[in-house]
Amino acid sequence: PILTIISGVSALATETPTNSVPSFRALKVNEPLTVDGVLDEAFWQRAEVATGLIDQRTQQPADQQTTIRIAYTQTHLFVAVECLDDDIEEIHASERREDRSFVGDDWVEIHFDPSHNHRSKYAFFSNPLGTRADANEGPSGIFNYGWSAEWELAATMLSDRWVFEMKIPFGVMNYERKDGQTWGVNVTRVLRRTDTMSFLSFSATDFFKPRHFGHLTGLDLADTE
Repeated sequence: PILTIISGVSALATETPTNSVPSFRALKVNEPLTVDGVLDEAFWQRAEVATGLIDQRTQQPADQQTTIRIAYTQTHLFVAVECLDDDIEEIHASERREDRSFVGDDWVEIHFDPSHNHRSKYAFFSNPLGTRADANEGPSGIFNYGWSAEWELAATMLSDRWVFEMKIPFGVMNYERKDGQTWGVNVTRVLRRTDTMSFLSFSATDFFKPRHFGHLTGLDLADTE
């Protein structure tokens, strides 16, 4: 079942003061995550759920929605994503080689801006087969597929959705070890059969740029390793 949807929660992005952006809270946990694409850890039931991705073409909520949960420990970020789909047999997924462009595949990108400076980001990708890809982007605005990190990913296919879990070490990103942090965050989903690209935090221009990201709150990171 889908948990409670976080809606109507917004904050103002510093560089887009006229537009509200999605905001949701990361859950701090002590439990381990088994990275298997099955959301059976008890903490996922306690985590806030972000959803309501916007279709780039229509600028309305996407027909096939996506839910996102984020938790963390002293050492890792945990990400759980469910990509709802009412025609799961038509999912496109063939790429099994890591760090390749998912040409022809469905995929999801998780973007983080740990410094929250609206000028840089880290990107972590999955397709429905659980194939990994990653990249980063600095103030130059160049998306660097040459950046690579060690992190864990697994995906599963269900009758009405594909699901994945990510386990990302904090140490692969530059961030501040202090409590009460807010990071920039965004989620992009591509659904190939309908040529749909949707975004958690949508901008009609500069689709992937950190200045248009939403907010990930509740990050107490002073004791992280």
